[in-house]
Amino acid sequence: MDYIGASFSNYVNKTKLSTNLEANMLHERSGHTVQALLLLAIAQHSMDVPMQACQTLNSAIDMALELGMNRNSFRCDCCRDSPILRESWRRTWWELYIIDGMLAAVHMKPSFRLHTQEADVALPCEESEYRAGVKHDRGCIFLRDMEETAFLDDDVAFSSYAYRITAIRELGNLLTLNRSFCPDSSVIANSVDASLTNWLLHLPESKMTPIDVDGRLDEMMFQAHMIVNAALIFLHRPRSDLIFTSVKDTTSCTPARRIAVPASRYTVHTAKAIEAADRIANLVTLPGQVIKHTPMFTCMVTLAAVVYLSAYVITRNTELRILIKERLTLSIGALKTVREVWQVADSVLQRVRMAAREIMTLKKPEAAQMVATALDPDLYDLANSDLWNDGLQDPLFNEIASIGAPGHGVDPSLFPPQTELQ
Repeated sequence: MDYIGASFSNYVNKTKLSTNLEANMLHERSGHTVQALLLLAIAQHSMDVPMQACQTLNSAIDMALELGMNRNSFRCDCCRDSPILRESWRRTWWELYIIDGMLAAVHMKPSFRLHTQEADVALPCEESEYRAGVKHDRGCIFLRDMEETAFLDDDVAFSSYAYRITAIRELGNLLTLNRSFCPDSSVIANSVDASLTNWLLHLPESKMTPIDVDGRLDEMMFQAHMIVNAALIFLHRPRSDLIFTSVKDTTSCTPARRIAVPASRYTVHTAKAIEAADRIANLVTLPGQVIKHTPMFTCMVTLAAVVYLSAYVITRNTELRILIKERLTLSIGALKTVREVWQVADSVLQRVRMAAREIMTLKKPEAAQMVATALDPDLYDLANSDLWNDGLQDPLFNEIASIGAPGHGVDPSLFPPQTELQ
């Protein structure tokens, strides 16, 4: 906790605190050590040391599985008669699950370790109940209890934390889809798209926005909406016109894809990716300070910015360019706020700003000269070579295409309107 707190101060030596921090924690193998490692992994990612973050998270997962924290029967001597501590252990397991999924998505891994891990841990309760102290054990609710609610006559509301868990599960299904290409990939993509859309459509009324009945921000639902819309971008952007731009998208938050994914209707995927980016941008405008959200929000804002940079390049409509520029400015503003604490935000902010300057000062003929057709393997290899990326340009995407060619413009009707978060 001292190490994390040091991020909020300019007068503490974070390097000194971090020295041998993980090694010292591994001496005690307990649930409390798992919690400490989990927090450290989140902090390391946010401080822009992603490899260390992944290693620390793996240590936490290894220890959690060794201790049996994936079982609802997990107990320790300290919590035999304490409902709130039992709830704390449930949350520890599910937080491991969520952060494992988030980091896997950020690094474009084919899956995350806990996605298919057998577990029978009950779902966490509502935040208000947890803050009040969980005076007694409630009836256990499991993931399987959420699966058939769409067919019930009445809406059944689960805890906000539970919806956050199901959002990560949907993200895990998407990562599995994106790890390989097969003849049925478009069919599977449509299935994943339907599943993500169903997540949004079947939310109870009280969970449709991240604002609770008292008008306060519900951080758990905020993150759940963030995750699902990020998943929609991960699904649709590689299959859209947005992938055919000249900017390198490799950052700590958005590792580059080497190739575009074959798709039958690029324009539909383009519209859906932009719509998801708009929803993420709308989250920035909700009440509350951006710095108080999860540090992982930095990467989701960056993901939306990548979409807007591509959209700005490929649209010919002046009014839409103004709208996209406003959304991009909003994303940059959010990153600017968070960079004072989390180094990863400062890193991606510099790259987003650089890309925005380069793209928005280009005229259409110049943009056409900067890019090459993605169908030419020789040009593709050149654009992805270290010589090109390191010596000739430093923008934000790495796939290339003939943006200025006929037929590559985006129909303005495909862009979703600037509306409030639904």
